[in-house]
Amino acid sequence: MTTKRIAFGLIIALLVSLLIVSGQFKARAGGASAPSLEGSWDVTVGPSGPTQFKTLITYGRGGSLVATAPVVPPPFHASTVHGTWERTGNKFTYTFLSLLYDPTGQFVGTLKVRETITPNDAGDQYDGISSIEVFDPFGNLIPTFSSCGGTSHGTRINAEPPACL
Repeated sequence: MTTKRIAFGLIIALLVSLLIVSGQFKARAGGASAPSLEGSWDVTVGPSGPTQFKTLITYGRGGSLVATAPVVPPPFHASTVHGTWERTGNKFTYTFLSLLYDPTGQFVGTLKVRETITPNDAGDQYDGISSIEVFDPFGNLIPTFSSCGGTSHGTRINAEPPACL
């Protein structure tokens, strides 16, 4: 009877040890030591170009992405951006869509942006390179409004206490 209790105790101890070790490996693989995009970022699109503009992007847990509306040529308007992101080695990629409307509110097309992001070692800034595709209302690519080689620079927005305290 005591031999069975000892064997049972050893099996339980082994299972608990395995659970603890597997949990540690998971934490290290995607934990705090590896830069992550999760959170909100202040992003400059085209940081050294003539069409530079600012946007805010939030990368959610699990790969969701939401951002302020992109700048589009007048008189058109763009919707809020929605998309997904994922880790690709030591970089990240994302794809987002924004709906385009004319001044009367008529849907005129879709903007699709795909970008590869390289974070710095601290994980508080990144640089990206992107491609932009514009589609008509029927999903046909409009090559004259599409391009490759766009750039961006993002800075993480950190929580800060009020300045007046």
